[in-house]
Amino acid sequence: MTRIDRKPLLLLSAALAGAGGLAGESLLIASLGLLVGQGRAAALGLCLWIAGWALGAWIAGRSPAHRAPFWLVGAGILAGVGIPLAFTGLHLCAGGALPPALWGVAGSVLILSAALPQGAFLPLLARSWSTRGGGARDVSWLFAANLAAAVAAARYVGFDLAASHSRTTAALCAGGLSLIAGALGYLGAGRAASTGSTPAGGSTIPLRIGCVAALVTAWLAGIEWAGFRLGAVWLGGLQPAVTAVLCGSLAALALGAAILPRFLPHDARAPLALLPLASLGSAWLLCPWSTTGFERGWMDSLAALVLLGPALLPLGAVIPTLHRSLAGGESGRRLGDLLLHEAWGALLGVPLLHWALLPSLGTAASLGVLGALALPTCLLLNETSRSARGMVSAVALAVLAWGLLAPEPVLASKALSNPAFKVLSFAEDEHFAVSVVDDGVRAERTLLTDDFRATAVGDDYLYMRVLGHLPLLLHPRPERVAVLAFGTGTTAGAVSVHPVVQRIDLLEISSAVIEAAPFFEEVNRGVAAEGLPGLLDPDDGNGRVVLHLDDGRRTLLLADHGWDVITMEPLLPDSPFAVHLYTPEFYAIARQALAPSGLLCQWVPPHALAPATFDAVLGAFCESFPWSGVFLFGTQVVLLGSDTEPALDPARFPEAASQLHDVLVPLGLENPAGVLARYVTGGAGWPEVARPLTDRDPWIVYRRQRTGAQYLADLPTNLARLRNLEELPPSAWLVADAGAAGLERLEQVRTLHHAREAWRRWDLERRGLSAPGEGPGAALEVWLARLEKGDDPEVQQFRRQVKFDAMRTGGVADIAAGRHSAALAKLTTAIELRPERADLHLFMALVAQRLGSAELALRAWERALGLCPRILETPQGQKAQQLGLRFPSLAASAQR
Repeated sequence: MTRIDRKPLLLLSAALAGAGGLAGESLLIASLGLLVGQGRAAALGLCLWIAGWALGAWIAGRSPAHRAPFWLVGAGILAGVGIPLAFTGLHLCAGGALPPALWGVAGSVLILSAALPQGAFLPLLARSWSTRGGGARDVSWLFAANLAAAVAAARYVGFDLAASHSRTTAALCAGGLSLIAGALGYLGAGRAASTGSTPAGGSTIPLRIGCVAALVTAWLAGIEWAGFRLGAVWLGGLQPAVTAVLCGSLAALALGAAILPRFLPHDARAPLALLPLASLGSAWLLCPWSTTGFERGWMDSLAALVLLGPALLPLGAVIPTLHRSLAGGESGRRLGDLLLHEAWGALLGVPLLHWALLPSLGTAASLGVLGALALPTCLLLNETSRSARGMVSAVALAVLAWGLLAPEPVLASKALSNPAFKVLSFAEDEHFAVSVVDDGVRAERTLLTDDFRATAVGDDYLYMRVLGHLPLLLHPRPERVAVLAFGTGTTAGAVSVHPVVQRIDLLEISSAVIEAAPFFEEVNRGVAAEGLPGLLDPDDGNGRVVLHLDDGRRTLLLADHGWDVITMEPLLPDSPFAVHLYTPEFYAIARQALAPSGLLCQWVPPHALAPATFDAVLGAFCESFPWSGVFLFGTQVVLLGSDTEPALDPARFPEAASQLHDVLVPLGLENPAGVLARYVTGGAGWPEVARPLTDRDPWIVYRRQRTGAQYLADLPTNLARLRNLEELPPSAWLVADAGAAGLERLEQVRTLHHAREAWRRWDLERRGLSAPGEGPGAALEVWLARLEKGDDPEVQQFRRQVKFDAMRTGGVADIAAGRHSAALAKLTTAIELRPERADLHLFMALVAQRLGSAELALRAWERALGLCPRILETPQGQKAQQLGLRFPSLAASAQR
């Protein structure tokens, strides 16, 4: 075989090795979270994989040169078998094959064993690249091919194949790619090995050069990790955005390895020239304009490349130029010795950033520290001129200073730069960037984790109180209660009102979320104060409230507590951070953590899930418990599961004069009839789903985020699903007065459910859209008429909501049509219902202006600005300006 024929095979081998390795890496790291917790899995898995990969490269570099073709076959076989075996092993461990105490060690061994043969490819291919003695001097094309194919694998194997089939299928495919890579490497390496390669006894690299490789690896891994943090805010924290960040970072590294070495000298000046570029690239991530103009969707990967490219492009070229600048020795041995130092660089860089720098310094200062790594790196390259090192040092120190002084880039994200927001608090820990904001337009105090509105206060969030009250009312004596996912603490606050509860365990992964609790004392009743500011030791057992800062699933697994009730409201089911809190395997762990006859309470959001996802999530819960029930409060589903059917005991409901009674009345849960009214169906009747949701196949995380008509149609479609499955509550609950009153109230609340579905369908039609399936059988006006005399608090709240929406939208429509007197009346009513909404006062200022009431206009204008200082930058403010809001007349009114 000729040299020209051989090189494409070697490049293709490098590419397929990169594809199989990256796909396997992403699948194994995702599964590692089942053993060590989602909060630490990504950081731990990433550094273990890089370390194992680097160790494999070192071992391959020291193999006999003439045996390179056979080593490539062996690497292909080991990698091809190792990825599926490691994937299976992780899930077997999570299923109980090993005691939990050994899971961390077992997971680490499995990740390292799968990564080690993947690292063998590049040194062996470098050795076979040239028929001249010593192999390839320039390995940049091999690196570029390896990284470029990894981009495709991240997209088409790690995401698309896992979405269409399963993670198991994707793991098998990743192994298959590695097998083919080994075979192609054997074919391409045979000629070089037999004719010109030298023995693998060349000189090793100097220690200082190894330290350069380690520092660059730590730097590179740190930038990638910071990119994931920023990507979660800029692009979203769901799996498509995570994949986009991964693809963007790998594409940047591949471009750097392929392009930059062509323009640089072949000696030590080349890596030195890359350092100031990489340092300035780290500073680029501090720039708020770095992803401006990119909308979420198919452009996510391009946005990620723009975000990370300037930092990673030069770093992608450092190792190839370092290898090229080293004289003497055989190429494979030289590359293996160089890559060995990546192991301790990865073991240093990722944990340092994840567990130390980000939580203590924040993203901006951490990026400054990463950029400053150019300083020690250039000092190790002592063969370069003093002036060059001085220039690099100056750039590094400037970037460090910029990072220490710059505002947090997270605050410039699209989510947090919302003009309706007033940021009250911002903090970062190793898991999230956590913000507390006042939303002047929606009149809500909101908690954001990264870019996601995790929770807020207001009528739309009353269901969180139900998550605390409902399971406690159905348990005979709930003395020990666990609340998984603290959020604003609304659910924990509801639990704390029940005097029978002696112990409340708060299971929260983020310390920043807990530290934000004082901003929500109105709803959490200060329940977390016992653990602030020092965070209560979970083992002291002295307080009524005990905080556990760790992954909730892991906490339940390791706990020896027999909780009477576990209630939970984690992140959305299709979030990669939370999906494993919605699987049958998790519910098996939760059942073991419950005392006999204990209850698990779970929230599911019909408005945020595609119908197939909604069915799968409820199906996973219902199949996991001997008894389960589906309840509906507002538009939110509350699931209850237990080993036995709970009793609806009137004795469990408080007397009228108690504090607990006063808290339950606004929710309609003050008596057994109120509980009956929220019942929808038993879990035993929930239909089987075509593709079950499991730990091995969490397919819902790969569904792309729905927008527009599809997203708006999900809620009425899912409500229709519940309507079609409605049935009477358990017969044991329908006793005496509770049964008669309960059935009457049940009919009223189910009429409400139908009215709510009809309203959502009407809203879609108003927008020119439609929802699939049949509606509830009558027009919205008919359902509203049937609710006229409804006295249930939820019915009354819905009627207020419909009236407010009609007055708000009708008032704005009347302004556009020139019916200013009618608009004034409608907006006045809307303000009476929601006086804290800034947009209402802004439109009132416009109406008053049109009617010539300068005093009213000025008063409404000042009220709007007081509630939302940047109201004019919001969509509502822009709409008011389009309709003719004029400021000179307001200013003139102020002067008069």
